[in-house]
Amino acid sequence: MFGLAVNLVESVCRHGHSLKGRGKKQPPWRVFSLKELHSATNNFNYDNKLGEGGFGSVYWGQLWDGSQIAVKRLKVWSNKADMEFAVEVEILARVRHKNLLSLRGYCAEGQERLIVYDYMPNLSLLSHLHGQHSTESLLDWNRRMNIAIGSAEGILYLHVQATPHIIHRDVKASNVLLDSDFQARVADFGFA
Repeated sequence: MFGLAVNLVESVCRHGHSLKGRGKKQPPWRVFSLKELHSATNNFNYDNKLGEGGFGSVYWGQLWDGSQIAVKRLKVWSNKADMEFAVEVEILARVRHKNLLSLRGYCAEGQERLIVYDYMPNLSLLSHLHGQHSTESLLDWNRRMNIAIGSAEGILYLHVQATPHIIHRDVKASNVLLDSDFQARVADFGFA
């Protein structure tokens, strides 16, 4: 079953077809054009960069309707990277939980592979514990407990309730993102 889903997403990446319209229900995500994401991120301007890792970089962007997004741009294109992208999109497309970072959409044009998420305005738990926001005292004990519980619920969903089960192999404070209400959203449970 998992292999069939990966093949479907691989086909999308190779042929540029959308997964939309394959079922009766519209998915909560969509395919973005590269032009649209260039416009949203000011051509992936350095000033819009939120972070960087081994996979590539993440940029802040704003769509034409005013909604804010985070765009993960994969660094290197190869067959392996393309497969990892396909697997991550497939995983993100099928899991929905209030404490998981949800897929907003993706783009696969030419050699560009991008994954689009909702922007989390309070950044990561790490930034509040040890980073740029650590001196601001925004995380009282009640808020910290809610973040811990929310993170645990998201991970529990992945490990026990998702079908098939998804094991998050990189649980850490930088992979717990915080929305505008400081609700935890567990991220980076795919591969890319």
